[in-house]
Amino acid sequence: MRSNVPLCATRQSELARPSLRHVRALLSLALLLGADVATAHWQQPQQPAQQSSPEARAKASLPADLSKLDARALIREVAESERAMQSRRLEYTWTARVTERETGKRGEIKKETLKVYEVYPVRGEFVRKLVSENGVPVSSQEAEKQFKKAVENLERAAREEEKRGAASAKTTPRATDATAIPTFGFSNGFKFRDGLSTGEFSFAPWRILRAGEFFAPRRESLGGREVIVMDFRPRADFVPVNDLQKPYAKLGGRVWIDVGDRTLARLEAWPLAPDARGALQAATPARPNEPSIIYEETRLPDGMWLESLLQINTTANKAVFNGVEVNTTKEARDFKRFEASAGDAKVEQQKEQ
Repeated sequence: MRSNVPLCATRQSELARPSLRHVRALLSLALLLGADVATAHWQQPQQPAQQSSPEARAKASLPADLSKLDARALIREVAESERAMQSRRLEYTWTARVTERETGKRGEIKKETLKVYEVYPVRGEFVRKLVSENGVPVSSQEAEKQFKKAVENLERAAREEEKRGAASAKTTPRATDATAIPTFGFSNGFKFRDGLSTGEFSFAPWRILRAGEFFAPRRESLGGREVIVMDFRPRADFVPVNDLQKPYAKLGGRVWIDVGDRTLARLEAWPLAPDARGALQAATPARPNEPSIIYEETRLPDGMWLESLLQINTTANKAVFNGVEVNTTKEARDFKRFEASAGDAKVEQQKEQ
């Protein structure tokens, strides 16, 4: 292949040393066409203005004075951003480490169990396959057996949910959420049964955003990214319509909002202590040493955010959580994205940022 570099260098050299005849010709042309034309000919062209990135525009849209921030509008924007990623999250798989703890009457840890799962998207949901328990690998036969059982349970639950939805649509109109906060993310349900007594608690981050009033915004850094931190307490007009919503009428806490991506980077929640009048509207919720709920998301190199940590401990306040006593930690890592190209499945390893 012939290189063009020497030819270009030669031309530049010739232009750098014009002959007297060339100079006279150029001056004559300038006189004929006018000085403005000559000036325009030699004028350096202006570079087009660079387009700002969506992340830069998101940062610029926030007021410099955060006392003027519309907190509710920001929370709604975060929920919509999270909701928009919902379908793309079904393109990923990961490894989950689930630690469950049994506590004694004094709160001491009596037993701790660690299970490691591989998590896969199946029919619009996620199914876990047990890999090991307390460091002991599970046989491939047992793992496949449990995986098939999990898929069957998922399909059964989907059919039951569809039936309930159809029956509800016939009897009652669908209520419109006054706060306009859409659902997003995963729900984690916990139940207990003691004789005739039963209780259930379901955690989902969107429930916090719907029930909460957010205030005291300030700028901080989390994981090297700019975040807005806000405290929250139950909205004065929040009235639980069922038992699943009751715990959220008693929780306060803190959220960390990623400024560039408008996502929920971290959340902490804990029961609020009533004041002398029995109200829970504390000005600034005092953070306990160990919040009852800790939730985190991790940003992948491709810009996707996935849940990476959920820690729930209700042992000291189980009455707030409908009598449910649970002490568990769920950690997600080794995120991979599946891509189908030309009939071949391709797995992309994602590193946390």
